[in-house]
Amino acid sequence: MSRRPTLVRRKPSIERLCPRWSLFSFMAVHHEVYRRSKN
Repeated sequence: MSRRPTLVRRKPSIERLCPRWSLFSFMAVHHEVYRRSKN
C-alpha cells in the first residue's frame, strides 16, 4: 500500500520530465555522433 502512493506521485513528474530528458539525451547523442563522425 505504501508503494502505490509513491508511484502515483512519481508518475506525473516522470511523465513531465520524460519529454524534456528524452529530447536532451537525443540532442546529446546526436551531437556526440556528429562530433565523432566529423573527426
